[in-house]
Amino acid sequence: MVGALAMVVYLLISLNLKQEVSESQPIETKPEPTVVAQAEISKEDASSLEKIKMLEQLVPYYNINADTVGHIKIGETIIDYPVVYNGDNEYYIEHNFEKDESKEGAIFLDYRCDYNDFSKTKNNILYGHRMKDGSMFRSLFDYHDKDFFYENNIIRFDTLYHEYEWQVFSVFETHIDFYYIDTDFPTDEKWMAFLEKCHGLSIYDADVKFYPTDVILTLSTCTVKKDKRLVVMAKLITK
Repeated sequence: MVGALAMVVYLLISLNLKQEVSESQPIETKPEPTVVAQAEISKEDASSLEKIKMLEQLVPYYNINADTVGHIKIGETIIDYPVVYNGDNEYYIEHNFEKDESKEGAIFLDYRCDYNDFSKTKNNILYGHRMKDGSMFRSLFDYHDKDFFYENNIIRFDTLYHEYEWQVFSVFETHIDFYYIDTDFPTDEKWMAFLEKCHGLSIYDADVKFYPTDVILTLSTCTVKKDKRLVVMAKLITK
């Protein structure tokens, strides 16, 4: 009887310790392992806790590929894809979401971006191929149409844990000499100058005001010319 009681007490203490750890330490999604209470929580338990906190609609993607960091959807276009990140800008150019070698690649986030905190990067860049069958980022070329530009000016790009909306403010084609994928803005003045330049390049005008605290999403894809890119930029409007 005493032995059984001792076992119950031990289990209750263990459960309380695990609860305290899960409440006091946020589960992060960085690709490198975190040092959060590794002695108290096994890898399996940590993974389960992480999935509970994820947006329900993204859990199936994460189960297939743990490189998943979000999802992008644009209006009624075919762009409705998971977004991956693996620490470089090369792997997912020639590998699809399932990590099979493929010409279509996957939609992936620039390795310099912080998907846990967009404000740390400010310019958050997603890359995708322009596929002849209309898949991946081919639909971005629909923004050449004026009506499409104004009717599809909201992009949904969610992370594993948060839903976000972004307002399109610029669509343009540019030579690769223009470094529109810059993520290093040491001063507010340089950041504002970059935003205004990109806004001014747009083929259509969007009535958007900019502030030093703004965070943007940049979608980049190739064109028929190897040295040119199509760029769609949008400003974060929900946090």
